[in-house]
Amino acid sequence: MPAYRTLLPPMLILSAAVAASARAEEPAAAPATRLEGVSVTTTRTAKPVEETAAAVTVVDSEELERLAPQDLRDILRDIPGVGFSGGPRAGVLSPTIRGLGDERVVVRVDNTRQNYQVGHKARIFVEPDLLKQVEVLRGPGSTLFGSGAIGGVINMTSKDAADFLKPGQKMGGQTRYSYATNPNENHLTGTAYARPVEAVDLLASISHRNFGNMKNGNDDKLVDSGDNIVSGLFKLGVSPAPHHKATAQVDRYVSNTTIPLTADSSSNGAPANTADRDLVRTTYALHYVYDDPADMLFNLHGTLYRNETELDDIRQSDRRLDERDQVTEGVDLANTSRFGLLGGQHALTYGAERYEDSQEGKRNNVATPGWYPDATMTILGGFVQDEIGFGPLTVTPGLRYDSFDLSAVGQRDRSDSAVSPKLAVAYQLTPWAQPYASYAQAFRAPSLTTMFNSGQHYPGNDFVANPDLKPETAQNFELGANLEWRDVLGAKDKLTSKLAAYHNNVEDYIEQTVGTTTTTTRNIPKARVRGVEAELGYESLSWFGSMGAAMIRGKNITDSTSLNSIPADQVSLTVGHRFAEWGVEAGWRTALVNRQERVGSSGTASSGYALHDVFASWTPPQLDEAVRLDFAVDNLFDKYYRPHDSAIWEAGRNVKAGMTVRF
Repeated sequence: MPAYRTLLPPMLILSAAVAASARAEEPAAAPATRLEGVSVTTTRTAKPVEETAAAVTVVDSEELERLAPQDLRDILRDIPGVGFSGGPRAGVLSPTIRGLGDERVVVRVDNTRQNYQVGHKARIFVEPDLLKQVEVLRGPGSTLFGSGAIGGVINMTSKDAADFLKPGQKMGGQTRYSYATNPNENHLTGTAYARPVEAVDLLASISHRNFGNMKNGNDDKLVDSGDNIVSGLFKLGVSPAPHHKATAQVDRYVSNTTIPLTADSSSNGAPANTADRDLVRTTYALHYVYDDPADMLFNLHGTLYRNETELDDIRQSDRRLDERDQVTEGVDLANTSRFGLLGGQHALTYGAERYEDSQEGKRNNVATPGWYPDATMTILGGFVQDEIGFGPLTVTPGLRYDSFDLSAVGQRDRSDSAVSPKLAVAYQLTPWAQPYASYAQAFRAPSLTTMFNSGQHYPGNDFVANPDLKPETAQNFELGANLEWRDVLGAKDKLTSKLAAYHNNVEDYIEQTVGTTTTTTRNIPKARVRGVEAELGYESLSWFGSMGAAMIRGKNITDSTSLNSIPADQVSLTVGHRFAEWGVEAGWRTALVNRQERVGSSGTASSGYALHDVFASWTPPQLDEAVRLDFAVDNLFDKYYRPHDSAIWEAGRNVKAGMTVRF
């Protein structure tokens, strides 16, 4: 059935809901849609999403509560152009943006880079309960974020004490328990927070998730897909003077599981290729912010951090111990100066970033110079961007320079550099329409694993290192529009939309090829990714809804074949209603995914499918928001389906319930 016919009933529901809101009694003010959140990813300055000349989406704390996510996929799955590769196992999740994944997406948590990336393993280790906002920039972002931002940037911000404390409150606590039937998950989070004196605030939170094997819509069990995860976050904030704040934090994520060594494949996890896996990720960070609205010359943000990831696999067949450790140490500084010059109002943002990735590998406590060699990559970059307003016209030029050095034991050292320019132009054509055009270049330095891995991949097949790999570069052209209407069908409601069409040329595209006896990494001279995206959001105090759609095409221009990583066309729709007098919110979510048959010779086509979810929450008004109950059913009709970027069939029906108590 064509997608538009499948989508028609939910569209009629949304239309009826919007019409009903015009007749509903409206309180004093309406909440904001996710297209009206404040983004700092696109420009490194706080800016409303609907005014940004880029495809950016913000998932704020209100929507995170509504989603009650079990992992990051639940947060990002309805954002157009965003997907995940690796399958449903928690230990292999890896995000893709506009068909580009792995190190082509920059992931940051509290301004610290999350660079860990090893084949068949995850790169994101984060507890959703500890997040207050997630921003996604779709499209190249190297001008401000350096290497890897060819597909885009995912920027996550964790909660702090100010997100819990009410005016005048000195201390408090919150606990949340939830249960999910598939995969039999028990989840408990406890958080304590305090502001003992005005200049000091504290937060300590710990979360535990324990779940078993997932079942797909055919009632087949995915063997060895369970996990036991403990996460913790501690923050200490000190404000020594007005407008100054320093924050020290420690964030830790621990996973203990049994998992196939190639957990992103369709293997059932036979003992011969299964391992007991212990993973520990610890981040130490020190943040400093100076933010005085009256100071036009200085608005300073700085972060100093160390990110440690340790992964140990004990293979069950012969008890072989494989260790893969990586440390990322970095510093990130940025300042914004605002002034008027030559008839324009300038927001000049400039700064510098330095980070170093170092890895080491051992097998049975012996260093492995080939398989996962001791290696280091150091990147140093400086950037400048000027956001210039000439009345309704905004022009944003930017430029970044990065140099990088890579070295490994037994391999030839490499040094290179990259320049990442950007130019965006936006014009407020009418009070409700702001078209924009942009051009941006981005790059990705070859990672330590893609450049230096050698030794055995699996019995009968060996990695062949390629120290001559060139950095990937991208040139992205984009046309878009921000649309916004207020008081559309009733007082104080709002309809917002973001549209984008893009053409991304990628040169020296890095691709891994698994042959009969060798696994090699090479540069493809030219690849191309292009597509269109649309987001629509509606909000009144009674009704809310959103729609997202993406169509992406990717091709290896060198041999005129399709790129296997390009996801299927997708449309997502959410519609919900608030019963404010009862503190109840309920809604329906639909995802319509087309079949994907545009694949290369080594790719696998996928079938289309439709998913439907329902959700509801209750926050009793008489308890002053001290208690919240959540209920949801994912994959309501128990659909048996496989996303295009996964070799594994996904979870069937999943019934979820949770309770949050604040005291």
